[in-house]
Amino acid sequence: MLKFRTKIKKFCLQEAKKRYFLIVRESFCKGCITMRTQKQDKRRSGFTLIEVMVVVVIMGILAGVAVPKLFGLIEKTKEKKDLQHLFYIKKAFERLLVQIEAHDDGSTSSNNDTYGFTGDFADNTIQNYLANSKGRGLILLNINLGDKVNDKGFACYMIGDLKPSSYNNGFYRDILDESGFGLVASKLATSSGGNSKIWIPPLFESKTLVYPSSQGGKYSSAQHIRVKWKNNDPNSKEVVVWIGGQGNVLTGLQGTVFATEMNGLMAK
Repeated sequence: MLKFRTKIKKFCLQEAKKRYFLIVRESFCKGCITMRTQKQDKRRSGFTLIEVMVVVVIMGILAGVAVPKLFGLIEKTKEKKDLQHLFYIKKAFERLLVQIEAHDDGSTSSNNDTYGFTGDFADNTIQNYLANSKGRGLILLNINLGDKVNDKGFACYMIGDLKPSSYNNGFYRDILDESGFGLVASKLATSSGGNSKIWIPPLFESKTLVYPSSQGGKYSSAQHIRVKWKNNDPNSKEVVVWIGGQGNVLTGLQGTVFATEMNGLMAK
């Protein structure tokens, strides 16, 4: 009987140990799983250094491609706006030419190189001036190294092929007023002519027509705003306006050609 009780007691102790170890093992496994899950959650909630570096590199590449294109687009828009000013001059010119022809007595011009538009071929007539292949210089843009934009943001301009009095009143003054160049006309009218320079806020916005090459522009010499008959034909009653010289037209940094048209300009 005593032996039987001893065996029962021993059996119970062994079973108790088994259950204890099972409980401890289950608890340990659950703890490990919990810790592993927490570590995974922590990894998922942040970024590694490599991930951050990859993002920075990608952003740098995108910036290197997109930013220049953005600034190029802005500059091209400015060039197109500047080109539009030449079309304003063209429209004003052609409208006033029709007006002069209607009067046919020079009264519209008031002694400003336009008398005899329809019949007088003296050297001082607009008929001959616009038939010249180099055209008529209205305003000189002094975008050279010696006359860069000053510290006030003003640009330098000079008289073109006209007399100072032509900027004061009459045909050419009307054109410049109507096309938005009234301020420069007023300043040039009071100049002494020749190489006299005036400084005013830039008439244009693009780098090509404001800054010399040393300041981010494209050219380093004075350039005229010119006008001539389309295809050198006075009977067309149409003109071409461009910036440059005889057979020479300025092009912008973004490829804009500063002429109201090229076909009528290049005709000899």
